[in-house]
Amino acid sequence: MRSFLSSQKTYLILLLITIVLRLLSEINNPILTSDYSIQIEAAKNFIKTGSFSHTWVNATDLSTVKSNPLTTWPVGISFFAVFFNFFTNNLIYSQICFQCLAILLFIFGSIKLLKFFKVDLIYINLFLLLYAFNSAPFYYLGPTDLFTASLFLWLVYLALKQSSSSDYNVWQISFIIILTFIAATLRFACIPNVVIIPMYFFVLALLNRNKNFFIKGIIILVGSGVLIMLFYIIFPIDGGRVSFIDTLKSGKLHYSHLKWFDAFPIKSLFFTRVIEFRLPYNALIIFSYRVGLLLFSFLFLAFLLSRFIKKLNIFLFIKEFKQKNINQNALVALMFICTFVVIVGFISLQTLTSSPENNSFGPAWMPKIWTFVYCTRYFIYIMFLIIILFFIAYYQSKKENKLVFKLFNSLYVLFFCWAFLYWLFINYQFYSPTGNGAGSEWINEKTNITIFNKINAIQKNKPNTPIVFTSYKNKMVEGLITSYSGATPTDDYEAIINNNFKNTLPVTLIIEMPINKTSAEQTFLDEHKHVVLNSFKNEQLITLNL
Repeated sequence: MRSFLSSQKTYLILLLITIVLRLLSEINNPILTSDYSIQIEAAKNFIKTGSFSHTWVNATDLSTVKSNPLTTWPVGISFFAVFFNFFTNNLIYSQICFQCLAILLFIFGSIKLLKFFKVDLIYINLFLLLYAFNSAPFYYLGPTDLFTASLFLWLVYLALKQSSSSDYNVWQISFIIILTFIAATLRFACIPNVVIIPMYFFVLALLNRNKNFFIKGIIILVGSGVLIMLFYIIFPIDGGRVSFIDTLKSGKLHYSHLKWFDAFPIKSLFFTRVIEFRLPYNALIIFSYRVGLLLFSFLFLAFLLSRFIKKLNIFLFIKEFKQKNINQNALVALMFICTFVVIVGFISLQTLTSSPENNSFGPAWMPKIWTFVYCTRYFIYIMFLIIILFFIAYYQSKKENKLVFKLFNSLYVLFFCWAFLYWLFINYQFYSPTGNGAGSEWINEKTNITIFNKINAIQKNKPNTPIVFTSYKNKMVEGLITSYSGATPTDDYEAIINNNFKNTLPVTLIIEMPINKTSAEQTFLDEHKHVVLNSFKNEQLITLNL
């Protein structure tokens, strides 16, 4: 087995398998609604009008389209959607391309880092084998989380290359600035993360007493900061997005929300959501699970860090930086510490200063007080680093300690078996005629994609007639897949059903209605000539000409 896993041929086969399976997962699981639909809609409007905006109509006049510049979310993902649309001519395919590119960045970025640490091929193959099948951490993430965290792996690689020498590599520093800038245009959460790499160089300069590292940090901070500032001057954001600063000044903080801190370290390698969504609603069981998982998770993290910081002794760790040739393990440990401090610090600050949303986005036992520290995806930078640390430490433990090496073997077998079994389950659900069509934790966008295609087919047949879409369940504020179809959404479903609407020009109206209709919905259909475009399990797609 060892000779098989250590061969170059096996590496190429596993690399291909991992790429195919991970890309297939993204293709089968496109994330097209919620915040992402708003950003993709902005791309649609840019293609049509040259402006990143969102559009809607009101029941007062269904034929008058209203528009506002996109300020609630960064337009970075919209740029990518526009770019990929040149090749696909389809915004759904454009979003899938974006997700697939993120996966490729993750796979090759991880391999690049592992090779930087001279990890034997057998352990790179073990990495590929695990992440060909593992749902963690991918199923906790949205597309921008995955993309920006994958970029971060490349930032870490470039920063480690730069910190291995006091010389200046203009190309590497330039790429660090550019990748940092791109990440900040994709997610608001990535704007504070601009300081991670500069902080790393500042601390490194302090510990190593080398001013060149400090200068590198200044160049990266100023370079990326200026680009980001210019970007958000051109594409400004809603001031409410930084309202937490006012809350911080007022001192009205939500300390109790920190108790819902996520056990993210172990979720880098072990998918827990399938367990959490099936826990019985029993206070003792839930409390035991939460506390037990947190303890295990951070003990796992401490064990992992002990392989890079001997005995977790910070004084011995600091001494290593006074050497001329700094140990690579010390460098990546410092990078992890800087990342951990920035991410955990900012997310905790957001939690303390933000009123909780009335939705847990989690299992039924989670109180309806969603907070930032509970959301696994906000820790993804740290989680990706944990994956890299695990395989570096796994490889190095073989040479150091038989007991530790056996522990790594046991952990790997646990992670792989769980990942593979769950992969079999979700693929059965997705592909089997008796499955649920999406997998128990997958987002099933089949209905939305069908609606998207139906709308675009109507637009193709009636290019000069405006199309308006409304739904009984999806409000415009939540983001509709139809926002970036050929239709303009409206939130006035009830007004339309009650005939409290007008249109000054001909309009094609498309309505998503429940199968079990209310009396008002049935009356509306009886009064208007309509066609049922499609029937789904719980709803129908209906069109009429006004």
